Amino acid sequence: MNGLFSGSEDVARSSCFMYTLSENAKLYKLVPYGYLRCLFERIPYACTDEDWKQLLPWNIKLSPFEDKGDWVIN
Repeated sequence: MNGLFSGSEDVARSSCFMYTLSENAKLYKLVPYGYLRCLFERIPYACTDEDWKQLLPWNIKLSPFEDKGDWVIN
């Protein structure tokens, strides 16, 4: 990843964070899209340290995602 062309330091940090999440998902044999989708769905409900630990890539088990197209706008 090249942070030189990110535009700002904040954008570079955000990009680095997202890149780290997707690469860790790959490391633990998870599909990055499925892992990120799962995180974005569950993070609002994570209140305790135990909830956050369950979202780490080595603790999470993903079921296959089926896109039903409910939220897709054509």
